[in-house]
Amino acid sequence: MREKLTAAGVSKQNRAGRYCDGGGLYLYVKNDGEKVLKAWTFRWRDRITGKLREKGLGRYGKYDVTLRMAREQAAECRQMVRTGSDPISSAHQKRTDAALARSRMLTFGDCSARYVDAHKAEWSGKYAIQFSRSLDIYAAPLMPLPVADIALPEVLACLEPHWLTTTETAKRVRGRIETVLDWATVHQYRRGENPARWRGHLEVLLPKPDKISKVKHFKALDYQDMGSFMAKLRANKNMSARALEFLILTAARAAEAAQTPWSEINLEDKVWTLGGDRMKSGREHTVPLSPPVVALLESLPRACDYVFPARSLDKGITDTAMLKLAKQISGDKDLTQHGFRSAFTDWARDCTNHSHSVREHALAHVIPDRTEAAYARSDMLAKRARLMVDWASYCDMEPGEAGSVTPIRKKAL
Repeated sequence: MREKLTAAGVSKQNRAGRYCDGGGLYLYVKNDGEKVLKAWTFRWRDRITGKLREKGLGRYGKYDVTLRMAREQAAECRQMVRTGSDPISSAHQKRTDAALARSRMLTFGDCSARYVDAHKAEWSGKYAIQFSRSLDIYAAPLMPLPVADIALPEVLACLEPHWLTTTETAKRVRGRIETVLDWATVHQYRRGENPARWRGHLEVLLPKPDKISKVKHFKALDYQDMGSFMAKLRANKNMSARALEFLILTAARAAEAAQTPWSEINLEDKVWTLGGDRMKSGREHTVPLSPPVVALLESLPRACDYVFPARSLDKGITDTAMLKLAKQISGDKDLTQHGFRSAFTDWARDCTNHSHSVREHALAHVIPDRTEAAYARSDMLAKRARLMVDWASYCDMEPGEAGSVTPIRKKAL
Protein backbone atom coordinates (compact mmCIF):
# COMPACT_ATOMS: atom_id res chain seq x y z
CA MET A 1 0.00 0.00 0.00
CA ARG A 2 1.12 3.53 -0.79
CA GLU A 3 0.15 7.05 0.29
CA LYS A 4 -0.72 6.00 3.81
CA LEU A 5 0.09 9.45 5.16
CA THR A 6 -1.86 12.65 4.78
CA ALA A 7 -0.60 16.23 4.57
CA ALA A 8 -2.57 17.18 7.71
CA GLY A 9 -1.33 14.14 9.59
CA VAL A 10 2.31 14.80 8.70
CA SER A 11 1.94 18.42 9.76
CA LYS A 12 0.54 17.48 13.17
CA GLN A 13 2.77 14.45 13.85
CA ASN A 14 5.20 15.39 16.65
CA ARG A 15 5.76 12.00 18.19
CA ALA A 16 9.25 10.66 17.65
CA GLY A 17 9.41 7.68 15.33
CA ARG A 18 9.45 6.46 11.73
CA TYR A 19 6.22 6.60 9.73
CA CYS A 20 5.79 4.73 6.44
CA ASP A 21 3.96 6.27 3.49
CA GLY A 22 4.53 3.19 1.33
CA GLY A 23 6.75 2.48 -1.66
CA GLY A 24 9.90 2.96 0.42
CA LEU A 25 9.06 6.51 1.54
CA TYR A 26 9.37 7.23 5.28
CA LEU A 27 8.92 10.26 7.51
CA TYR A 28 11.39 10.43 10.41
CA VAL A 29 10.34 12.49 13.40
CA LYS A 30 12.80 13.48 16.12
CA ASN A 31 11.55 15.18 19.29
CA ASP A 32 13.99 16.04 22.08
CA GLY A 33 11.38 17.86 24.16
CA GLU A 34 12.41 21.30 22.93
CA LYS A 35 12.48 21.02 19.17
CA VAL A 36 10.77 18.75 16.60
CA LEU A 37 12.66 17.81 13.44
CA LYS A 38 11.07 15.98 10.52
CA ALA A 39 12.83 14.55 7.47
CA TRP A 40 12.05 12.31 4.48
CA THR A 41 13.99 9.19 3.48
CA PHE A 42 13.71 6.56 0.79
CA ARG A 43 14.62 2.96 1.78
CA TRP A 44 15.28 0.05 -0.55
CA ARG A 45 17.04 -3.31 -0.52
CA ASP A 46 20.20 -3.58 -2.60
CA ARG A 47 19.79 -6.32 -5.20
CA ILE A 48 23.45 -7.35 -5.03
CA THR A 49 24.26 -7.22 -1.31
CA GLY A 50 20.71 -7.73 -0.01
CA LYS A 51 21.28 -4.93 2.51
CA LEU A 52 18.81 -2.17 3.28
CA ARG A 53 20.01 1.23 2.07
CA GLU A 54 18.65 4.67 2.75
CA LYS A 55 18.75 8.00 0.93
CA GLY A 56 17.76 11.31 2.50
CA LEU A 57 15.20 13.33 0.52
CA GLY A 58 15.30 16.50 2.59
CA ARG A 59 13.68 18.11 5.61
CA TYR A 60 9.90 18.31 5.85
CA GLY A 61 8.36 21.77 5.89
CA LYS A 62 6.20 24.27 4.12
CA TYR A 63 9.26 25.84 2.52
CA ASP A 64 11.34 22.65 2.31
CA VAL A 65 10.02 19.24 1.13
CA THR A 66 6.28 18.70 1.33
CA LEU A 67 4.56 15.31 1.28
CA ARG A 68 3.78 15.68 -2.42
CA MET A 69 7.39 16.57 -3.29
CA ALA A 70 8.68 13.66 -1.21
CA ARG A 71 6.40 11.24 -3.08
CA GLU A 72 7.69 12.55 -6.43
CA GLN A 73 11.32 12.02 -5.34
CA ALA A 74 10.48 8.55 -4.02
CA ALA A 75 8.92 7.65 -7.37
CA GLU A 76 12.14 8.67 -9.17
CA CYS A 77 14.19 6.57 -6.75
CA ARG A 78 11.95 3.51 -7.30
CA GLN A 79 12.41 3.87 -11.06
CA MET A 80 16.20 3.96 -10.61
CA VAL A 81 16.09 0.82 -8.50
CA ARG A 82 13.95 -0.97 -11.11
CA THR A 83 16.43 -0.10 -13.88
CA GLY A 84 19.44 -1.13 -11.79
CA SER A 85 20.68 2.39 -11.03
CA ASP A 86 21.85 3.59 -7.64
CA PRO A 87 19.67 6.47 -6.34
CA ILE A 88 22.53 7.83 -4.21
CA SER A 89 25.34 7.84 -6.79
CA SER A 90 22.93 8.98 -9.51
CA ALA A 91 21.94 11.99 -7.44
CA HIS A 92 25.59 12.83 -6.86
CA GLN A 93 26.25 12.54 -10.59
CA LYS A 94 23.38 14.90 -11.33
CA ARG A 95 24.81 17.50 -8.93
CA THR A 96 28.27 17.15 -10.49
CA ASP A 97 26.87 17.46 -14.01
CA ALA A 98 24.93 20.55 -12.97
CA ALA A 99 28.09 22.11 -11.50
CA LEU A 100 30.00 21.38 -14.71
CA ALA A 101 27.18 22.87 -16.76
CA ARG A 102 27.43 26.06 -14.71
CA SER A 103 31.22 26.04 -15.17
CA ARG A 104 30.72 26.34 -18.93
CA MET A 105 29.83 29.94 -18.17
CA LEU A 106 32.67 30.33 -15.63
CA THR A 107 35.98 31.38 -17.20
CA PHE A 108 39.54 30.93 -15.99
CA GLY A 109 39.60 34.68 -15.33
CA ASP A 110 36.52 34.35 -13.10
CA CYS A 111 38.15 31.53 -11.13
CA SER A 112 41.39 33.48 -10.79
CA ALA A 113 39.53 36.48 -9.34
CA ARG A 114 37.56 34.29 -6.93
CA TYR A 115 40.71 32.49 -5.79
CA VAL A 116 42.43 35.82 -5.05
CA ASP A 117 39.37 37.06 -3.14
CA ALA A 118 39.36 33.86 -1.06
CA HIS A 119 43.04 34.12 -0.11
CA LYS A 120 43.97 37.82 -0.12
CA ALA A 121 43.33 38.08 3.63
CA GLU A 122 46.41 35.90 4.23
CA TRP A 123 48.56 37.69 1.62
CA SER A 124 50.22 41.08 1.52
CA GLY A 125 48.50 43.59 -0.74
CA LYS A 126 51.53 43.62 -3.00
CA TYR A 127 51.49 39.84 -3.51
CA ALA A 128 47.78 39.83 -4.37
CA ILE A 129 48.43 42.43 -7.06
CA GLN A 130 51.43 40.48 -8.40
CA PHE A 131 49.42 37.23 -8.49
CA SER A 132 46.62 38.77 -10.54
CA ARG A 133 48.85 40.87 -12.77
CA SER A 134 51.13 37.96 -13.73
CA LEU A 135 48.13 35.90 -14.87
CA ASP A 136 46.59 38.87 -16.70
CA ILE A 137 49.81 39.27 -18.70
CA TYR A 138 51.25 35.78 -19.15
CA ALA A 139 48.04 33.71 -19.00
CA ALA A 140 45.97 36.15 -21.06
CA PRO A 141 44.88 33.46 -23.60
CA LEU A 142 43.36 31.41 -20.75
CA MET A 143 41.35 34.22 -19.20
CA PRO A 144 38.26 34.11 -21.48
CA LEU A 145 38.18 30.31 -21.78
CA PRO A 146 35.67 28.18 -19.82
CA VAL A 147 37.66 26.71 -16.95
CA ALA A 148 36.20 23.26 -17.62
CA ASP A 149 37.68 23.24 -21.15
CA ILE A 150 41.30 24.14 -20.31
CA ALA A 151 43.64 21.29 -21.19
CA LEU A 152 47.35 20.73 -21.86
CA PRO A 153 47.51 22.51 -25.25
CA GLU A 154 46.09 25.73 -23.80
CA VAL A 155 48.52 25.68 -20.84
CA LEU A 156 51.53 24.99 -23.05
CA ALA A 157 50.50 27.79 -25.42
CA CYS A 158 50.82 30.20 -22.46
CA LEU A 159 54.08 28.87 -21.04
CA GLU A 160 56.25 27.90 -24.03
CA PRO A 161 56.77 31.44 -25.45
CA HIS A 162 58.28 32.57 -22.11
CA TRP A 163 59.86 29.39 -20.74
CA LEU A 164 63.32 29.92 -22.27
CA THR A 165 63.44 33.72 -22.13
CA THR A 166 61.87 34.68 -18.79
CA THR A 167 62.15 31.35 -17.03
CA GLU A 168 61.67 32.47 -13.43
CA THR A 169 58.54 34.43 -14.29
CA ALA A 170 57.14 31.57 -16.39
CA LYS A 171 57.82 29.14 -13.54
CA ARG A 172 55.82 31.28 -11.10
CA VAL A 173 52.99 31.67 -13.62
CA ARG A 174 52.81 27.89 -14.12
CA GLY A 175 52.42 27.40 -10.37
CA ARG A 176 49.67 30.02 -10.22
CA ILE A 177 47.79 28.46 -13.15
CA GLU A 178 48.00 25.09 -11.40
CA THR A 179 46.67 26.60 -8.17
CA VAL A 180 43.67 28.25 -9.84
CA LEU A 181 42.80 25.04 -11.72
CA ASP A 182 43.07 23.04 -8.47
CA TRP A 183 40.68 25.52 -6.86
CA ALA A 184 38.24 25.07 -9.76
CA THR A 185 38.46 21.27 -9.50
CA VAL A 186 37.73 21.27 -5.77
CA HIS A 187 34.66 23.44 -6.46
CA GLN A 188 33.60 20.93 -9.15
CA TYR A 189 33.91 23.47 -11.97
CA ARG A 190 36.14 21.06 -13.89
CA ARG A 191 37.20 17.40 -13.90
CA GLY A 192 40.32 15.36 -14.45
CA GLU A 193 44.04 15.87 -14.02
CA ASN A 194 45.48 19.35 -13.68
CA PRO A 195 47.17 20.18 -17.03
CA ALA A 196 49.52 22.66 -15.33
CA ARG A 197 50.91 20.04 -12.90
CA TRP A 198 54.73 19.87 -13.01
CA ARG A 199 55.72 16.57 -11.37
CA GLY A 200 55.25 13.64 -13.71
CA HIS A 201 53.56 15.86 -16.28
CA LEU A 202 54.97 19.15 -17.58
CA GLU A 203 58.46 18.18 -16.37
CA VAL A 204 58.63 15.67 -19.25
CA LEU A 205 57.57 18.30 -21.80
CA LEU A 206 59.50 21.40 -20.71
CA PRO A 207 63.19 21.75 -19.79
CA LYS A 208 63.89 22.03 -16.07
CA PRO A 209 64.11 25.71 -15.00
CA ASP A 210 67.37 25.29 -13.07
CA LYS A 211 69.04 23.86 -16.19
CA ILE A 212 68.20 26.78 -18.46
CA SER A 213 68.20 29.74 -16.08
CA LYS A 214 70.93 30.56 -13.61
CA VAL A 215 69.78 32.49 -10.56
CA LYS A 216 71.03 36.07 -10.72
CA HIS A 217 71.66 37.51 -7.28
CA PHE A 218 71.24 41.19 -6.54
CA LYS A 219 74.50 43.08 -6.97
CA ALA A 220 75.74 43.81 -3.46
CA LEU A 221 78.33 46.19 -2.05
CA ASP A 222 81.19 44.34 -0.34
CA TYR A 223 80.60 44.77 3.39
CA GLN A 224 84.25 45.77 3.84
CA ASP A 225 83.48 48.89 1.77
CA MET A 226 80.57 49.95 3.99
CA GLY A 227 82.66 52.43 6.03
CA SER A 228 83.70 54.36 2.93
CA PHE A 229 80.22 54.22 1.43
CA MET A 230 78.50 55.43 4.62
CA ALA A 231 80.94 58.35 4.97
CA LYS A 232 80.05 59.55 1.48
CA LEU A 233 76.36 58.92 2.07
CA ARG A 234 76.28 60.98 5.28
CA ALA A 235 77.99 63.86 3.50
CA ASN A 236 74.95 64.08 1.23
CA LYS A 237 72.18 66.16 2.82
CA ASN A 238 69.27 65.11 0.57
CA MET A 239 66.22 63.28 1.93
CA SER A 240 67.00 60.31 -0.33
CA ALA A 241 70.35 59.98 1.45
CA ARG A 242 68.65 59.82 4.84
CA ALA A 243 66.20 57.21 3.55
CA LEU A 244 69.06 55.11 2.14
CA GLU A 245 70.97 55.40 5.42
CA PHE A 246 67.86 54.25 7.30
CA LEU A 247 67.43 51.33 4.89
CA ILE A 248 71.04 50.18 5.35
CA LEU A 249 71.10 50.43 9.15
CA THR A 250 67.78 48.58 9.54
CA ALA A 251 68.49 45.98 6.79
CA ALA A 252 64.99 46.67 5.47
CA ARG A 253 63.58 46.29 1.98
CA ALA A 254 63.53 49.40 -0.19
CA ALA A 255 59.74 49.82 -0.40
CA GLU A 256 59.35 49.25 3.35
CA ALA A 257 61.87 51.97 4.19
CA ALA A 258 60.82 54.51 1.56
CA GLN A 259 57.13 54.48 2.49
CA THR A 260 57.57 54.50 6.29
CA PRO A 261 54.91 56.58 8.09
CA TRP A 262 55.71 58.23 11.42
CA SER A 263 52.90 56.19 12.97
CA GLU A 264 55.09 53.08 12.72
CA ILE A 265 57.99 54.68 14.60
CA ASN A 266 58.23 54.54 18.40
CA LEU A 267 61.30 56.50 19.44
CA GLU A 268 60.58 56.02 23.13
CA ASP A 269 60.78 52.21 22.86
CA LYS A 270 63.28 52.42 19.97
CA VAL A 271 61.29 50.16 17.63
CA TRP A 272 59.83 50.36 14.15
CA THR A 273 56.69 48.21 13.74
CA LEU A 274 55.51 47.42 10.22
CA GLY A 275 51.96 46.17 9.68
CA GLY A 276 51.35 42.91 7.86
CA ASP A 277 49.92 44.79 4.86
CA ARG A 278 53.36 46.33 4.27
CA MET A 279 55.36 43.13 4.62
CA LYS A 280 56.20 40.62 1.91
CA SER A 281 55.27 37.80 4.29
CA GLY A 282 51.97 39.47 5.23
CA ARG A 283 52.90 39.33 8.93
CA GLU A 284 53.67 42.18 11.33
CA HIS A 285 57.39 42.77 11.84
CA THR A 286 59.17 44.76 14.56
CA VAL A 287 62.62 46.24 13.91
CA PRO A 288 64.80 47.35 16.85
CA LEU A 289 66.34 50.78 16.23
CA SER A 290 70.02 51.25 17.05
CA PRO A 291 71.23 54.57 18.55
CA PRO A 292 72.44 55.94 15.16
CA VAL A 293 69.02 55.24 13.63
CA VAL A 294 67.24 56.92 16.55
CA ALA A 295 69.53 59.95 16.17
CA LEU A 296 68.83 60.04 12.42
CA LEU A 297 65.05 59.98 12.98
CA GLU A 298 65.19 62.64 15.69
CA SER A 299 67.05 64.95 13.31
CA LEU A 300 64.29 64.79 10.68
CA PRO A 301 61.47 67.36 10.49
CA ARG A 302 57.90 66.07 10.75
CA ALA A 303 56.54 67.92 7.75
CA CYS A 304 53.94 65.28 6.89
CA ASP A 305 52.81 61.74 7.73
CA TYR A 306 55.86 60.15 6.09
CA VAL A 307 59.34 59.90 7.60
CA PHE A 308 61.01 60.39 4.20
CA PRO A 309 58.51 62.48 2.22
CA ALA A 310 58.57 63.23 -1.47
CA ARG A 311 58.53 66.88 -2.52
CA SER A 312 54.73 66.82 -2.73
CA LEU A 313 54.60 65.75 0.96
CA ASP A 314 51.63 63.47 0.19
CA LYS A 315 53.64 60.24 -0.10
CA GLY A 316 56.99 58.70 0.72
CA ILE A 317 60.13 59.02 -1.35
CA THR A 318 60.48 56.63 -4.30
CA ASP A 319 62.73 53.57 -4.49
CA THR A 320 64.22 55.05 -7.65
CA ALA A 321 65.64 58.06 -5.83
CA MET A 322 67.51 55.85 -3.36
CA LEU A 323 68.74 53.54 -6.12
CA LYS A 324 70.06 56.44 -8.19
CA LEU A 325 71.96 57.82 -5.20
CA ALA A 326 73.41 54.39 -4.28
CA LYS A 327 74.76 53.94 -7.82
CA GLN A 328 76.15 57.48 -7.85
CA ILE A 329 78.04 57.09 -4.56
CA SER A 330 79.36 53.58 -5.27
CA GLY A 331 80.15 54.20 -8.91
CA ASP A 332 78.54 50.83 -9.70
CA LYS A 333 75.65 51.05 -12.15
CA ASP A 334 74.54 47.48 -11.29
CA LEU A 335 74.21 48.05 -7.54
CA THR A 336 70.72 47.59 -6.05
CA GLN A 337 69.18 48.60 -2.73
CA HIS A 338 68.44 44.94 -1.99
CA GLY A 339 72.17 44.31 -2.25
CA PHE A 340 72.64 46.08 1.09
CA ARG A 341 70.64 43.29 2.76
CA SER A 342 73.08 40.84 1.19
CA ALA A 343 76.02 42.85 2.52
CA PHE A 344 74.43 42.76 5.98
CA THR A 345 73.98 38.99 5.74
CA ASP A 346 77.57 38.41 4.57
CA TRP A 347 78.95 40.59 7.38
CA ALA A 348 76.82 38.91 10.08
CA ARG A 349 77.79 35.44 8.86
CA ASP A 350 81.52 36.13 8.39
CA CYS A 351 82.32 38.58 11.17
CA THR A 352 79.95 37.83 14.06
CA ASN A 353 78.71 34.93 16.16
CA HIS A 354 75.04 35.95 15.93
CA SER A 355 72.96 32.84 15.19
CA HIS A 356 71.37 32.04 11.86
CA SER A 357 67.85 32.32 13.29
CA VAL A 358 68.56 35.81 14.67
CA ARG A 359 69.88 36.92 11.28
CA GLU A 360 66.84 35.48 9.51
CA HIS A 361 64.46 37.22 11.94
CA ALA A 362 66.30 40.50 11.39
CA LEU A 363 65.66 40.17 7.65
CA ALA A 364 61.99 39.22 8.25
CA HIS A 365 62.49 35.95 6.40
CA VAL A 366 59.90 33.21 6.80
CA ILE A 367 61.45 30.07 8.31
CA PRO A 368 60.65 27.24 5.86
CA ASP A 369 61.08 24.43 8.38
CA ARG A 370 57.83 24.20 10.36
CA THR A 371 59.46 22.48 13.30
CA GLU A 372 62.12 25.17 13.61
CA ALA A 373 59.49 27.88 13.19
CA ALA A 374 57.43 26.39 16.02
CA TYR A 375 60.38 26.74 18.40
CA ALA A 376 61.16 30.25 17.16
CA ARG A 377 57.87 31.94 18.04
CA SER A 378 59.68 34.69 19.94
CA ASP A 379 60.72 37.59 17.73
CA MET A 380 64.11 37.60 19.54
CA LEU A 381 63.88 41.37 19.84
CA ALA A 382 66.67 41.72 22.42
CA LYS A 383 69.06 39.53 20.43
CA ARG A 384 68.20 41.34 17.22
CA ALA A 385 68.74 44.68 18.94
CA ARG A 386 72.32 43.65 19.77
CA LEU A 387 72.82 42.52 16.17
CA MET A 388 71.65 45.86 14.79
CA VAL A 389 73.86 47.79 17.22
CA ASP A 390 76.86 45.75 16.03
CA TRP A 391 75.93 46.42 12.40
CA ALA A 392 75.60 50.16 13.00
CA SER A 393 78.99 50.20 14.75
CA TYR A 394 80.57 48.39 11.82
CA CYS A 395 79.05 50.87 9.35
CA ASP A 396 80.46 53.75 11.47
CA MET A 397 84.05 52.59 10.99
CA GLU A 398 86.37 54.99 9.25
CA PRO A 399 87.22 54.18 5.62
CA GLY A 400 90.04 51.63 5.68
CA GLU A 401 89.38 50.64 9.30
CA ALA A 402 86.64 48.19 8.26
CA GLY A 403 89.06 46.49 5.95
CA SER A 404 91.21 45.44 8.89
CA VAL A 405 88.44 43.31 10.38
CA THR A 406 89.23 39.59 10.28
CA PRO A 407 86.18 37.39 9.65
CA ILE A 408 85.71 34.95 12.55
CA ARG A 409 85.63 32.02 10.13
CA LYS A 410 89.10 32.85 8.77
CA LYS A 411 92.53 33.08 10.28
CA ALA A 412 94.57 36.25 10.19
CA LEU A 413 97.69 35.95 8.06
